Order: sequence, then C-alpha cells, then structure tokens
Amino acid sequence: MSAMTESQPAERLRERLESQHPGWRGRLRVDTDGAVQTVALDVPSHSGHRLAVEISPSEARVSYHDGLPPGPAEKQFIWANDPLSDGIEAVCRFVEDLTHGHVVLVRRRLSRLIRFLRRDEAESLLCFVPAAELAIWSSRRRGAIVKSWTWDGP
Repeated sequence: MSAMTESQPAERLRERLESQHPGWRGRLRVDTDGAVQTVALDVPSHSGHRLAVEISPSEARVSYHDGLPPGPAEKQFIWANDPLSDGIEAVCRFVEDLTHGHVVLVRRRLSRLIRFLRRDEAESLLCFVPAAELAIWSSRRRGAIVKSWTWDGP
C-alpha cells in the first residue's frame, strides 16, 4: 500500500475495508465535511442499522447505530503524533473484530435514576463490548442487557 496522505484517509479506509470484505464493494459511502471524512455502510445483516467511521487528521470515531435513541455505540481512536496509517490500521482491526464477532453490540437498560436525570426518551444505551469481557459479566450485570447481537446475527 502506498503512503497515506492526510487528504485521502477515508478513501484509503474504504479501499482497505473493501479488500477485507469484498461484499461491501460499492456499498461503502465516503463523505467529506471540512476536515472530517466519513466512510459509512448500511449493515447488510440488520435492516436500519448503520456503521460509520469519521476520520480527522488526528483521530477517528467508529459508530454503530441501531436506529433507537439516544444514539450510536461509539469507539474513539486518537493517534495525535503517530502516523495516520497506524490509526487507520487500528480502526480496521476494530471493524474486523466487530465483523468476526469478537466485539458484541449490547443494548443495556438504564436505571430509573439515570432515565430521570437524562429526561429524554432513552430507555437503554448501545455499546460495544468485547465478547471475552461479556462472557465474564456477572448475572446482575447481564440482567441489564435488553438485547445483544453480533454483526451477523442475534
């Protein structure tokens, strides 16, 4: 792969993801808004779900939205003075872990106190949880799970 320049990280990420997932070819969208570039995909196995990666010169944010409030699960990567290519590599590894089931999407019920304090319609929050970590959660912590799923299924 050629050296990555700061003007094209989203295109490089798109190319890398398409090489890892040939079925995504032509389905990944790239948008630019100022210094932030976004690569997005409607998740093939879950209607209405969306995966997006926002990239700026020193950081990236991977988000997965299932369409429910209050918003997506997010994972942030900050590389500051490290090479941009290292940051893109870390993002690709995370997306790979997500698509291979090593990272699980978990929607956890909010406590009554938190719902009261938030004063919004959110009943639960969506988050990324490493599958190995989820396997050792206590029964009490597991009891707060409203729903969980992997990239390919429930």
